[in-house]
Amino acid sequence: MKNTRSLVGFVDLTLILLGSLALVGDLERRDEESAAGPALEPVAEPGSEYVLRRPIVQVFEPGEARLAPEGRAWLARLVEDARIGVVRVSVAPDASDGAGRLDEWEIAAARTASILYALKQAGVSDERIDPQLPRDGSEAGLVTITIAAGAPRD
Repeated sequence: MKNTRSLVGFVDLTLILLGSLALVGDLERRDEESAAGPALEPVAEPGSEYVLRRPIVQVFEPGEARLAPEGRAWLARLVEDARIGVVRVSVAPDASDGAGRLDEWEIAAARTASILYALKQAGVSDERIDPQLPRDGSEAGLVTITIAAGAPRD
């Protein structure tokens, strides 16, 4: 039992570190963008960006960074469309989540990393995956995925 608990702790720590690195990379990219303009080419068609939101409880297991079956199915439907461009992912911290061993920012970072990994496993290239920091507190309790170009299946 002790080995299983250690393994779960190690996996949690790894997901937290991966999510933190993704969020730090986003901050560094924002600094570069503010100095030299946007790093990504604009989408050719105006308004061809789709914002999809799901409650965290529909995407993840309660209090965990593991995707629930419904969340995996949702992500699979999103990447089926070959026309998708850049995929921006943001998981907002939610104080009401009650994660226990992780605080709201740690679980948000781990969940972001979990989605990034699932997108990568589904064949979305690294260049098209863009982790984002939540913009404000209005998205608490939500997973937000923004897809540039192409109409995603919701």
